[in-house]
Amino acid sequence: MSSTSFGKKQCMLCNKIDGILTCDGCQQAFCGKHGIEHRQQLNIGLENIMQEHDLIQQDIGLSIDNDLLLKEIDKWEQESMKKIQLAAEKVRTDLKQILESSTNQILKTCRNVASKLLSAREAEIFSEIDLKRWTEQLNELKSQIKLLSMIHIVEENKSPVYLIEIKQTNNVNTYIKNKELLSFKRIEERFIEGNGLAIIEDGGLRIKHIDSDHKFIYFRGQKSYTNGCHTLQFKIEHSTGSYDTFIGISSSDINLRQIMYH
Repeated sequence: MSSTSFGKKQCMLCNKIDGILTCDGCQQAFCGKHGIEHRQQLNIGLENIMQEHDLIQQDIGLSIDNDLLLKEIDKWEQESMKKIQLAAEKVRTDLKQILESSTNQILKTCRNVASKLLSAREAEIFSEIDLKRWTEQLNELKSQIKLLSMIHIVEENKSPVYLIEIKQTNNVNTYIKNKELLSFKRIEERFIEGNGLAIIEDGGLRIKHIDSDHKFIYFRGQKSYTNGCHTLQFKIEHSTGSYDTFIGISSSDINLRQIMYH
């Protein structure tokens, strides 16, 4: 607040012209009494701003929930490790089966050839045709043995483990929308039941139509849903004609084998 040095101004509240002061901020004129009241209002405004500042300072610590974010990271880590362990165990089992099957087949063929060679040598009954056939069989055995050394690991692009990263959204509305989308759970669904016109393969991940009349097939997943929003993905790998595909909802009480075939 400062006093005016020229002109006669009136107090904006009581119209007095004596002892007039002009506020440097709002440029309004006040008498002594109302000048004091105006200063008090400014002090109240300052106190309100300071209180707002203190509240914001408190919110800084409350809004950053490190524990929750760390728990989400830990959960992702545990789930990813479990998926990796399951995938590794499956690959080990597949490798063991391939090696055992191939080795047994090679040994069986090798014993068969050895038996024929011994019999032919003892009986001294063989010709160039037999020698050629046995040579070809031995070459085939060499090729099969070589194939065993050509087994390798292939990294698939469709990995069961998804990488995560930390991102900060600058827009509140965008953050809320993304949070809602992320709240949808990724569903591990499998097919478990049908009406008999198709077979289930790959542990419930694939359906193969086997009906020659191309009748409609009906299948049901292992999970039941009562409410909420759920996302399921399907892929048609092979189709021999222009047939309609419909994915809908049916009650779990319906017997799929009693549905009329179209």
